Amino acid sequence: MSNALIWQIIRKNNAYLVKRDHVIFSKERGNVANLNRQRFSGLANHHAVDIHLNKNGTKIEASLKKNFWWKHPAKLWKTTNIKRNKSTLKKVRHLLKHSRVNNRVSPAAQLRAYSLIRQIARTESLKKRKANKAAKTAQAAPKK
Repeated sequence: MSNALIWQIIRKNNAYLVKRDHVIFSKERGNVANLNRQRFSGLANHHAVDIHLNKNGTKIEASLKKNFWWKHPAKLWKTTNIKRNKSTLKKVRHLLKHSRVNNRVSPAAQLRAYSLIRQIARTESLKKRKANKAAKTAQAAPKK
């Protein structure tokens, strides 16, 4: 089926829709902007990208949807790990440029990667602060 036909079928009714404040969001895999639009849809597009954190929440993973595996849903997404450093956004840009993902999705994917980098940095700094605070209280506690 074509992308347009699939979109016409699922655009108003699917399991991933979230309606809030007169805005319709979508939380399916492959939707980097979380908006219910055809260009961002991971369900309606044969080639899509999904940028998310791994299960531990410590690394960024980029998944690309491969059209030729449509009969095998378990093999439909190919996931690659992206190391978090100064060139992470450059790696995401390169990955999107050399895949067949819609060019209009690229800025949203880069923005998602940037927000995930910031989220990881915030959680790491909170863990360090808690560890330092615990160490200071352990040192300040009087010994009997």
